[in-house]
Amino acid sequence: MPEPEIVDGLREHVGHIAMDKILPQLQETDSYIKSMIAKAKENPKRTRANRLLIFQHFMNHWVEGKIEVEGVVDWKDFRENVRTGLKTILENTRSGETNAAFTSGGTISSIAAESLKITDEKVVASLNFSIRNTSFSSFFYSKGQFNLFALNELPHLPEEMITFV
Repeated sequence: MPEPEIVDGLREHVGHIAMDKILPQLQETDSYIKSMIAKAKENPKRTRANRLLIFQHFMNHWVEGKIEVEGVVDWKDFRENVRTGLKTILENTRSGETNAAFTSGGTISSIAAESLKITDEKVVASLNFSIRNTSFSSFFYSKGQFNLFALNELPHLPEEMITFV
C-alpha cells in the first residue's frame, strides 16, 4: 500500500458550524426557523427531525451566499477547494492507476456534481442529504473526461447498519 496523502481540497464543508454560529440570530429573524424550533419545543420527539429541516433550510440560503458567517469557509470557497483537490488528484493519476479517497458527504456530493456538470449549487448541496455514511462512489477519468460510475453504494454493510447524516 502506498503512503496516504492528505489533500486539503477534500475537506468537508463546515455548514453545520456556520449554522450553529448564526442560529441564535436566525431564530430571531427567520420565520421558518422560528417555527421549526417552536414545533420541536411543543413535541420534543421532533427535535432531531426539525434540526435537520432547519439545516436544509440554512444550507439553501448559505450556498447561494445569502447568509455569511464570519470566520467560516463559505460554500463558494468550499466548492473551489474541492475542485482544486480533485484537479490535484486527476493531474497526479497515471493511466491505468486506481486511487481511493476518503472524505465526507458534502465533498462527495461536490465531486459527483463536477462529474455530472451540475451548476445549481442548491442541487449540489441537496445531494449531501442523500449520501449514506461509509458509502462508496466510483469515478472514471480518461482522456480528460471525468465520469460518475456509481454513487452511494454500500456492499460492505448489512441493512441494519445503513445510516445517513
